[in-house]
Formats: sequence, structure tokens, C-alpha cells
Amino acid sequence: MNTLPLRWAAWTLALGLTAAAQAAPPVNASQPVGGLLNDAGATLPEPDLRPYQAQIDAMKRLQRDALETDLRLQLAKQQLEMAKARAELTKIGGQSQSGTPYVMSLFGVAGARQARLMVPGFGVVTAGPGATLPNNWRIVEINEQTVLARQGKSGLMQLPFYTPE
Repeated sequence: MNTLPLRWAAWTLALGLTAAAQAAPPVNASQPVGGLLNDAGATLPEPDLRPYQAQIDAMKRLQRDALETDLRLQLAKQQLEMAKARAELTKIGGQSQSGTPYVMSLFGVAGARQARLMVPGFGVVTAGPGATLPNNWRIVEINEQTVLARQGKSGLMQLPFYTPE
């Protein structure tokens, strides 16, 4: 027994709908939107959008421009956050006047030693012998106590260890 018409009628009465709306639902309720519109089998004709193509294209351009603007704004916000983070790292790292990197820690053994360095204006970098750092610094040697580096063609320099204030 199909109880769908009875449930439909009870539901429409409960909502106080008109008698026309209380009619039983169509037998094929799963029919897709845009399918048959009447008993004669008529379907909606495809609309002719050619007269409106210029407006549609203009709307698409405006939407694309709005999305690009949003992306540029997000990028600018991220760049600002990065600049603030770099400034904070530089402040934490105790930037010297010369921009000399500071040794934060040493780790590894023998030929695989590495150093974590605070590079003023760039943040913390992990580097091994032969690595090139920002501001034209090059790590020459890392041993158990020191990091020797060279900036450009200048002489070797022992990088200072970072000490919190």
C-alpha cells in the first residue's frame, strides 16, 4: 500500500496550505529539474544569450578582477606578517651593527657538523661547511667549539655565540 499521498495530505494540512497545494505529489518525484514540464512532453528551450554576451563577459572580468584583488591583498598581508616576523627574529637574535651571524647551536659529529645560525634580517638558518648565507657569508669550517666564516673576500672570522640578555 502506498501511504505517500496520505502522509503528503497530513503534512500539507498541518502547515495550513491551500487545497490546490494539498494535491498528491507527482508519481515521478525524482524527475530532474529542467526535465519534462507538462504532459505534452515539452522541455524548456535553450535561452539565447548572445544579446547578453557583453554583459556576461563584463561580469566574468569583474569577478576575476575581484578574485585577483583578494589574492593580492592576502599576499600583501602575508608579506607584512613575514616582515614583522623577520624583525622580531632580528630583535631576538640581537642583531649587531655589522650584520654578523650569531651561532645559536652546534650539532652533529666530525664531518657532518652543522650550526644553527641567527642571520640578522633573515632569521635562523641551519648550515654546514661550504654553505652560503645571506649577505654574502660563507661557512668555511665548523668544529666542536667554533664556526669560522668569511664574508665576501674578507679574512676568516670566528662567529660569536648568541647569548640571551
